[in-house]
Amino acid sequence: MIANPLKIYMIVICLFFFIKPFQLSAQTGSIEGIVRDKATNETLMGASVSIEGSVTGVITNAEGQFRIANLKPGTYRIKVTFVAYNSFVSDDVAVIANNAAILNVFLVSSSVNLSTVKVSAS
Repeated sequence: MIANPLKIYMIVICLFFFIKPFQLSAQTGSIEGIVRDKATNETLMGASVSIEGSVTGVITNAEGQFRIANLKPGTYRIKVTFVAYNSFVSDDVAVIANNAAILNVFLVSSSVNLSTVKVSAS
């Protein structure tokens, strides 16, 4: 018995539509790492890590770790900011499908000079 070519064609088309979305969703990568104080090597909880020029970003956890997931393959510049520290912008970080690019960041604390305040009572 020979199979109907139309049935085979329809089965192939259905498989394409069911399998292709799963393949496309797996074609992303991530950027992960740890943010630390350069002088003390302590991790910095609550630092903002974002992709420069976009609204995509995360906040570091209690161990200073971050992970930006579901990124299309390509290159990204990462910006890290934290109160009382100088901002950091990375060189291009390459993201490859199904892989995690590692970016460990050391922030330098910024010094702020305040002017003298004179308090007097009357």
